[in-house]
Amino acid sequence: MSFSLEKILEAAASHPFYSTSITTALPSSKITLQSFPLIAKYQLHKFIISALESDPTFLRGTYLSPTGGTTGTVGSRFFFVTDTGENRRQREKTGQLMRDLGAVDENDVVLNMHSGQSLYRSLELTGELIEHAHATNIPVGVSYPDEAMVNLILQLRPNVITGTSSRILTFARYLLSRPEIDITFQKVLYTSEPLPTYQEEYMRKALRCDSVSSLLGSAEGGVWAVAPPSKTLHGSRPYREFVFRNDMMVVEIMDDDGAPVPTGEVGEIILTSLMRLRNPLVRYRTGDVGSLHRYTCAKNPEIQYQCLHMYGRHPDKSFSISGEYVDLVELERVMQLEKWGILEWQVIVDSDHVGSTEESVEFRVVMKDGTAEKDLLDDLRSKLVAISGGSSTITAKFTVKEVEYAGLEKGELANKIRKIVDRR
Repeated sequence: MSFSLEKILEAAASHPFYSTSITTALPSSKITLQSFPLIAKYQLHKFIISALESDPTFLRGTYLSPTGGTTGTVGSRFFFVTDTGENRRQREKTGQLMRDLGAVDENDVVLNMHSGQSLYRSLELTGELIEHAHATNIPVGVSYPDEAMVNLILQLRPNVITGTSSRILTFARYLLSRPEIDITFQKVLYTSEPLPTYQEEYMRKALRCDSVSSLLGSAEGGVWAVAPPSKTLHGSRPYREFVFRNDMMVVEIMDDDGAPVPTGEVGEIILTSLMRLRNPLVRYRTGDVGSLHRYTCAKNPEIQYQCLHMYGRHPDKSFSISGEYVDLVELERVMQLEKWGILEWQVIVDSDHVGSTEESVEFRVVMKDGTAEKDLLDDLRSKLVAISGGSSTITAKFTVKEVEYAGLEKGELANKIRKIVDRR
């Protein structure tokens, strides 16, 4: 079951998330999607914190999902709060979508290597999606040792492997180091950031898989789109195709000024969920860029679908490390703390070499008052690791390097300092 857009907007108009920000005071019959401003993650965070403090019933019958960019200490985490029943109905529809597209179906046995620790719920989430797709779920988790994983695979013979791209690549690397192991998968279903071509090629070779697909979702929107299985590399295409149902999500594509772009053109992806009524998600700014296109599913032609060409995060707003997105706004907040004494900063994200799954993150900082003490830089590094997902999920090498302004990379045209330089 999903809700009509009219019902969602009517609920949102009186909901604390949006009631103070609607552009005009209109009767419910006159409220349109454009009556609502675009809303960002930090605004939702503010509203939810206020609700937790003022309404003792706010969490009753809800599902809490921690969202990226706020994953330091427990007290600093941001949880999006969804009605339990609405959450389960969305998962059921997404499982059907996975089945309709052939990502996972009743013929599959799935080795599930997602995380289910430290308040992350991806193991539970993907397990339920797999079961709604009528497949068999083997929930080994993210920490299962590779050698033990091999023994389990040889015993149960799963034909599908799923996990974050970084976890699957780590296991793929292990298999390539053990050529005597004879393991083949028919399908790979990965989550987190889209894989660049060289990493997907590496994964296909190691797992000997026939097709690769992935899921698209967030704490705010839930899992709502699926990349159809592909038997070939996406090559030089800078995007990944994701299919979604029109009765689950309304997607707008906006330019930098917040105006809609013509169909097929690229802009920021704005989401309005048709699955979430209790705590509506209306015109949510994802920070991702993409374009919309038509799509027809031969298996279920009576349902209306669209195809989203996902180009990834806006290059100036975030970057991904070990499958976790790090928000530029959160970094800016930390870097501006007076105790660090930082005047300017930049992030350099790199890999050891072409085809490598090992990542490195170098934070270049220009100090206000000359050279910083080593202990201060060590404390800063620990804080940056924490907001980037924490040591339990991040495997990349983190360093903090003190430089002069000349040591910061700048754009070729405007000569402006580039906050994020991704060399992968």
